[in-house]
Amino acid sequence: MNGRGARVWRLAVDTGGTFTDLVGCRPDGTPVRLKVLSTGALRGSALEQARGTAFRVAASWPVAPAALAGMAFRPLGGDVSAARVVSWDARRGRLVLSAPLPRPLRKGEPFELASDEPAPLLAARLVTGTPAGDLLPPVELRVGTTLVTNALLTRACAPTGLIVTRGFADLPRIGTQQRPDLFALRVVRDEPLATTV
Repeated sequence: MNGRGARVWRLAVDTGGTFTDLVGCRPDGTPVRLKVLSTGALRGSALEQARGTAFRVAASWPVAPAALAGMAFRPLGGDVSAARVVSWDARRGRLVLSAPLPRPLRKGEPFELASDEPAPLLAARLVTGTPAGDLLPPVELRVGTTLVTNALLTRACAPTGLIVTRGFADLPRIGTQQRPDLFALRVVRDEPLATTV
């Protein structure tokens, strides 16, 4: 409960390079968990040749139907589609789109539903059943990421700068003086991550 006595959703999200994982509790205390792609998309495949705007799909989206409304529909073959999700019937596995597909989908052909929002927000919408554009219900949301940690470890990030107190500019190069081999005469170190100090 928050300070005003209202019950809230309590959600924690971790965004990685491939998947975003959400765990938490509903306002009644029951646990929830969800995994979505970190690109902010859900994947499925056509159960039948799809023409027009409505067809059956194979998908394991454990979400309230309204939460998918407005997501962009994209076949995974690189086709561009202007279609957006109008409705989703999980019981019947039926997806209805706002516009016809540019070409019929073959049975078993994969597709994705893409969100215009970052993966942590998409995951929160899906578990709370909140359609895109609507405000989330009261929620305590904690977000962490391994994405930045991985980028730093692999040095796959943009050039960075470091701001320090005057006199400490050489600190990234000096470090702690720890060495993997204490008696090595030539110590080889990685260049500091910050290109400008």
